[in-house]
Formats: sequence, structure tokens, C-alpha cells
Amino acid sequence: MGRICKTVARNYPALPPLKGVMIVCGFGETLKMAVDHQFEQIVTSIDRHGSFFQRKFVKPLLSLCGLDSSAFLTNFVLDEKNKDKDVTTFWFRPFPLRWFREHYQLDLVEEGKEIRCPALVIGGGKDFQLDAKYCTREMTDALLVNSPRVEIAVIPKMTHILRDTDAGDVSIWEAQEQYKVQGREPLSQELMEVMKRFVLHP
Repeated sequence: MGRICKTVARNYPALPPLKGVMIVCGFGETLKMAVDHQFEQIVTSIDRHGSFFQRKFVKPLLSLCGLDSSAFLTNFVLDEKNKDKDVTTFWFRPFPLRWFREHYQLDLVEEGKEIRCPALVIGGGKDFQLDAKYCTREMTDALLVNSPRVEIAVIPKMTHILRDTDAGDVSIWEAQEQYKVQGREPLSQELMEVMKRFVLHP
């Protein structure tokens, strides 16, 4: 987000200054931190919700292949032989290598310094992909040092795709299935209210 603010200011000087930014589902985490969290979720989901086959065969196979942690993905993204590639094939599917590489190299402190306008930081209490625990005053004070006003909102029922759910503790695979249904539903009403208040703040 900081890089976007800096780029807009540099390339479009005729535009008025940004009045505010909204950082939704992902504040305080690098992509690597998010990927680490998601791999932990996968392993935990197998332990808690997995079938007998998944626990006895899939999990050991993942461990044997080095796929039970994000280390293999990090090594793949940052491999010297991939440094000039934008896209490659990973597990027989196109993989946005440049996007991952650039995000892995982001410096959150430096990014945060470029945000010089009011900021709204939003997290979802039911977001299984990114951890809302980073949406704290301590974290915003450390990263958004040049923002004149920072508001924080953690919406208890909101998922990663900005919809509400009443579902309890579900596996990461079940969450992915829920997204297919939730994608047809309206955005979280509480999210809309929080954003509206931020925009209309004098």
C-alpha cells in the first residue's frame, strides 16, 4: 500500500493528495508470514478435521516431500534460477512468480512510512488466510508512523472474502468451499458501515 501511495504521488503530481487509505485483510503481515500461517492451518486442519486417510497417509506424504511447511515455497520463489522469471509452472499450473517474489521482498516498515494520510485498518475475525491479530494499535503505531489518523476495526464474523459467516471452527478446505457460496452473498454489512464512517469522518 505504501508503494502505491508513493507511485501515485510521483507519477501523477497533478492529482490532489490522497485523502485516506483502507487496508483490508492483511495488515501487518508480509506475504511470507501469511503463507507460513496458511501452511500451519493446513497441517492443523488435517489433525483436527482430516479423515483417517488424510491423517495416516496424506500428512506423512506431505512431510516426506517437504510440503508440510512453507519453506519449500519460499525456496522456490527466491531461487536464483527464477530471479528473471515473471511466471512459471508450479504443480502443473501457472504460478505468478514475480508477484510472489516482489511481495516476499517487501519491507513493511518502509512501506508503512509512505502512507501519509489517514488510514483505516480492517481485519476479519473469521479470516482463515490472514491473521487479524496484527490489527492492533501497537502494530499500527509501529508501521504507520506518518499517518495523521489511524482507525482499526476487526469485524468478528467477516471472512477473507469480506462476507460474514456464523460457521464455527472449520478447516481451511471447508473455508474454501464456503467461499463459493459466500461469493454470491452481499459484502459484510458491518464492513460497509465501518468504511462509510471512515469516509465521512470530518
